[in-house]
This record gives sequence, C-alpha cells and structure tokens, in this order.
Amino acid sequence: MSHGLGSAAGWGRLDAASVVKVYETLSGVKVEGKLPVVNKESVLQSLPPEWPADPINEIHTLTENSLKTSIALDDDQTGPQTVHDIEVLTEWSIESLIEELKKRPKCF
Repeated sequence: MSHGLGSAAGWGRLDAASVVKVYETLSGVKVEGKLPVVNKESVLQSLPPEWPADPINEIHTLTENSLKTSIALDDDQTGPQTVHDIEVLTEWSIESLIEELKKRPKCF
C-alpha cells in the first residue's frame, strides 16, 4: 500500500519535519501552530539544585548487590555506539531474551 510518501512528494530528507509529514499524511490530522517561547532564566531557576556529591559509587554499590537485571531499550540504532562492556541485542525474540536473562547479566 502506497501513501504517496516518495521523494517526489518532498520526502528527500528524513528529519523531524518528515515525522510530522508522515503523521499528517497517515492520520489526516494537520499539525499547526508554534510552541511558545520559554524564558531561559526561568527554566534554569526552576531546576532542582545540583546533586551535592558524585553518586557513581552509590550506584555501583546498589547494582553490585542487586540480583535484578536492568534492561535498557533504545529505539535509536546509534545508541550502542555510546556504551561498552554490555551486551546489545539487535532483535528481541522470546528465545533471545530468555538466553540473555539466563546469563544473569547486570544489564543488557
């Protein structure tokens, strides 16, 4: 089934505007208007204070003493380029998830 989304319809580049075009084309809903401008200073002032100490040692202690496995889901294929010493699954079949969990990793 074709929705007329080829490059001749203005789809040469894939970016945020393209996502909006896909949504509009498939849903029939027109996205209009502009987001309000926010004041940088008020946004910065609304943030909580900086954490008083580096939490990395506490995080390591919590994860080392835990029997739980953390699973990170990333829908961006470039995500695995920013991690190391962690298994990355490129498909999530039941069999692959069971196999990975049997290894009892701290994270994958």
